[in-house]
Amino acid sequence: MIKTGIYGLLRVLSWLPPLPRTCALVMVAFGVVSGVLGVLYALAQHDLKRLLAYHSVENIGIIGMGIGMGMLGGALGKPALVALGYGGALLHVLNHALFKGLLFLSAGAVIQATGTGEIDRLGGLARKTPVNAAFFLLAAISICGLPPLNGFVGEWIVYGALFEGTRSVPRLSAGVSALGVVSLALMGGLALACFVKVFGVVFLGKERTGTRVARATPGAMRAGMGVLAVLCVAIGVLPGLIVPLTGAGVQVIADLGPMEFERALPSVLAPAGRLSLLAMVFFGLIATLAVVRRGLIQKNAVALPSPVATWGCGYAAATPRMQYTASSFAWSLLSSFRALLCPERRLHAPAAVFSEAAHLESHTVDMAEQDLFAPLFRAASRVSRMIQTLSWTGEPAMERRSARASERLRPFVAVVVGATAAVRRGSIHVYVAFIAFTLLVVFAIEVWVAPGAEGHSAPISVMQGAPQ
Repeated sequence: MIKTGIYGLLRVLSWLPPLPRTCALVMVAFGVVSGVLGVLYALAQHDLKRLLAYHSVENIGIIGMGIGMGMLGGALGKPALVALGYGGALLHVLNHALFKGLLFLSAGAVIQATGTGEIDRLGGLARKTPVNAAFFLLAAISICGLPPLNGFVGEWIVYGALFEGTRSVPRLSAGVSALGVVSLALMGGLALACFVKVFGVVFLGKERTGTRVARATPGAMRAGMGVLAVLCVAIGVLPGLIVPLTGAGVQVIADLGPMEFERALPSVLAPAGRLSLLAMVFFGLIATLAVVRRGLIQKNAVALPSPVATWGCGYAAATPRMQYTASSFAWSLLSSFRALLCPERRLHAPAAVFSEAAHLESHTVDMAEQDLFAPLFRAASRVSRMIQTLSWTGEPAMERRSARASERLRPFVAVVVGATAAVRRGSIHVYVAFIAFTLLVVFAIEVWVAPGAEGHSAPISVMQGAPQ
């Protein structure tokens, strides 16, 4: 559903001539802001699925940066920048659908097994659901942009577009491109810290008290996740087979020839392939050493007369209360960005010898939700009540419409009220219907303005700059 907006944006760009350079720089700036704030707010979340949703904001920012660099290449006549920008954006659209779908399915398996998605109430699930833990770890590595998985390849091409921008465009545009490089690196580091937190708190350590005993992940759920995991690995290991497929999309968006697209790829894809190969060798070496170590331990194991407890540095008898929570793990990073996020910390400290139990909690409010969208929706709701009741306050007016007019409008009002209620409660059927309607409108417009359509060839030739 998120990619519907990206599709609409790219379709509009395919209908327009190259936009001015300022539009491209604004797009890159929006991508930077969306990506950095998305990963920061994800780091502050305590709910598993809400955390993943904020990472979607981050990845849409990465896609926006790629689109912006493609727009910049079109404005300046740089085919290599067009190919890398739009190609990286399209590939990351596919990659995000794969690894984020895998993450959400894995999170759903966690909720199905434990009955909760609250991170602070989870722990030790790797022993109860090892396959689900492995899938979540694989998707986490991919979303962090680490080799040898597909997220690394998509972000690497976007990096290539940004570096190409710093090298081959004028000063202001090069500065914005350099800002994009730094921001993308910051997103990767913060995403890595966020998923270290999630995987460590949810799947490692000991099971926390007050949580339902975890059940094994059903085979059908593992099969669905396995398909996405295989695709994530395949794109990361074989980027030379998958990335060229985005050339047709780039040709539609920017009217870029296939030869120009193919000339821009090898210099970027070759290092990505080598890094993925080195990463595979590294992980294979680690797995081999782990197997050898396990075999040596079992071979040389001797029967001890009795267990001997050694000093465990105070950690010999670990309890769930000694483990990190989502808040405690992320607080040091969030406090570094406190001027931007304004995190709240509430402490109830003991005030006497026999005081009540102390507790500490932290919370980060989404400023866009609290300060922008909530007031906007309240204002829209009041305006709707004013229109409905014909009064400035939104309270029912003394004089109402005639019963006959009310009867005529009642079916229309019922449809509008029903659709609004379905959207507010998050009905997936209504969302899918809206998406289908939007796609039909887009397809209708595309057919209407398609070259060769009867009666519409002249407007297209004027828009594209050809003589009438």
